[in-house]
Amino acid sequence: MIKSHKRGMLALIDTMQKMADLLPKLAEPSEQIQDILAACQCLRENLSEEKAMESLILLQSIEDTVKTDNYPSLFAQIKNLESKFKTEVKTKKEVLFLPYKASMWDSLESIYLAAKEDPDCEALVMPIPYYDKKDGKFTDMHWEISYPKNIPLIDYRKYNIEERRPDIIFIHNPYDDLNIVTSVHPNYFSQKLRNLTDCLVYVPYFVTGGNSVGKHFCTLPGCIYAHKVIAQTELEREIYVKEYKLLTRESGDKFLVLGSPKLDKVINAKLEDFEIPDEWKRLIAGKKVIFYGLSIGSLLTYSVENNKPSNKYLQKVKKVFEFFKNRKDAVLLWRPHPLLEGTIKSMRPWLQAEYAEIVSEFKNGKYGIYDDTEDLNRAIAMSDMYYGDGSSVTNLFQAANKPVLCQSFGVLFTSGFFEDENYIWILDLNNTLYKHNKQSCETEYVGTIPGQNSYANSGMAMNSNKLYFAPFWWSDEVSVFDTDKNIFERIEFKNDCEVLVKFRDVASYKNFVYFIPYRFPAIMKLNTDTNEIDYYKVSQIFSNFCVADDELALIINESNSVMLFNMETGKHEIKSIAEKAERYGDICFDGQDYYLTSLCNNHIVKWNRKSNKISKIKIPVSAQTNSLIQYLNEHIWLFTEDKTFKINPDANSVAVLPKLVEHFGKKSLAAHCVNTGELFIKDFEDKETLDFWLSKGKLNETAAKAANSGERIWEAIK
Repeated sequence: MIKSHKRGMLALIDTMQKMADLLPKLAEPSEQIQDILAACQCLRENLSEEKAMESLILLQSIEDTVKTDNYPSLFAQIKNLESKFKTEVKTKKEVLFLPYKASMWDSLESIYLAAKEDPDCEALVMPIPYYDKKDGKFTDMHWEISYPKNIPLIDYRKYNIEERRPDIIFIHNPYDDLNIVTSVHPNYFSQKLRNLTDCLVYVPYFVTGGNSVGKHFCTLPGCIYAHKVIAQTELEREIYVKEYKLLTRESGDKFLVLGSPKLDKVINAKLEDFEIPDEWKRLIAGKKVIFYGLSIGSLLTYSVENNKPSNKYLQKVKKVFEFFKNRKDAVLLWRPHPLLEGTIKSMRPWLQAEYAEIVSEFKNGKYGIYDDTEDLNRAIAMSDMYYGDGSSVTNLFQAANKPVLCQSFGVLFTSGFFEDENYIWILDLNNTLYKHNKQSCETEYVGTIPGQNSYANSGMAMNSNKLYFAPFWWSDEVSVFDTDKNIFERIEFKNDCEVLVKFRDVASYKNFVYFIPYRFPAIMKLNTDTNEIDYYKVSQIFSNFCVADDELALIINESNSVMLFNMETGKHEIKSIAEKAERYGDICFDGQDYYLTSLCNNHIVKWNRKSNKISKIKIPVSAQTNSLIQYLNEHIWLFTEDKTFKINPDANSVAVLPKLVEHFGKKSLAAHCVNTGELFIKDFEDKETLDFWLSKGKLNETAAKAANSGERIWEAIK
């Protein structure tokens, strides 16, 4: 019996006691007698499914007593019934699931299924209404009730949370009134729900790659007011806890690492579990199915250029449709984000008419599948691969071990550069290596590091005619390119920690290369003659570094400190530079002084290690100092997002150079002559194909686990 039900039965027994106390005082008690008998009947009906034999026997005894007018013993009998009822009737936990969008139900479903099978639990699913929003005001109300057949629903209009006060409430919407596009009904804001249950649990409606979560997600109302918050991985939990503590100064114990029910659903789903419309079957007819995904973030980013409205994003969508329109080998399954249209109406109204036209053309063209149903998992099960914006859906495809191609918008994303006497070597996010001939200005494709996912490497350095790449994402080995033999090689390293992101860069010194850690708990030293590896333990996280003679100068993340690591001895020391509130982004060395970019102020900090003299070089207010700084040709060069500065270290004077920003939207290599000030732009060959970067693998084991997150969450919460 659920808690609220038992509470109601005990209230009924209490009323019976009051009437029994009153009976001897009444001249005509017939009405009260009938009330007591009716109460007995009500209790008997509610006890019929309970193992409460002694309570049922006591009920019969009470009825017999009332019928024989033996009132003096009645009060004691009812009191005895109350005591026996409390001990004999076991209480089930009442657990309420409050989804608002049916398409997001998979973020809660496996928890519900686990709770439903628990004999000590009464699990209820109650979809709640939500509103569209425009200019901060509610517009149309929606109530979605199209759920899988095995999920019984209750009507929110017939369930009073204030009266029932369920033991546990699960939610997947963290925004309360902070979402610009939609809002759940105010009755179901997390701030209010917290006071109507013993345990409010927030389960994110999205999944990540397991290594990060947006900081803004960590301080939304759902995170603040929930008694428990489910994190996908330990790395995510660290971010949640850090941001939560900064805001509330409270412990982060409520954040639990238990995985994601969305992964349960996608990993366990099989195509035969779903009903496929005949029209879709006709369109597929032996072709590969390409899932096309559009995200809110990309829409917002690529629909504004130079602070002016743009339709660049929709032009990309049209290009994709044209690419797939007449293909014989593939069919596009387009599944717009459920909030995409609402976001356009609310935040990008200049795209509304064109977007409606695109949707109409795609539907009427009948060359692709338009899927606006609630069941995302059917679409994933049908699809052979993903193409589109990076989003949480890409993580689901990786969990299902299906390939992912993420569309780009003309920019060549790079993860590493190295310049030698003849070439500039470039590594992109797809682990593809290029070399740019500095004399002929020709760029040549060299090869792709085999068997790795996007973001697998970050940074490179050359030693003994070999390029060494820093293993950044997932990888348990160092990739090497032999420039003489023109082949890729691999060197395994000891990876007994569970961090997903390991090293951020690599530096060369004598016959060694040093790998700069990101989350890996050591600086790793590799002997390029023998491939032997040594480790120097560190506990810090580093943002950037530079080489200064025989030392590595490493900026300690989010601090005013630098670690100086001696590459000869392996020893290190930490120096705090300037004010404690200072934070540094990048660093370079001119042979005498260090130069550090400030993340907080419009200046560069100049520091002499020997004398400990500190000075500041002011940068124009319009400059952004979270940027790249380099020493070259007796000058300090500062590259921000939209400006380049040339700094004379002797006079501390600053000159502003021509903008590079106009070239960043192209696939090009920009070279700036430090002697003449001339800017050279070399465009890469742009073939008639879709721009993309590749993510081939499945989610790591830490992120995906064993596809039983729902069971783990329920066992932990109940």
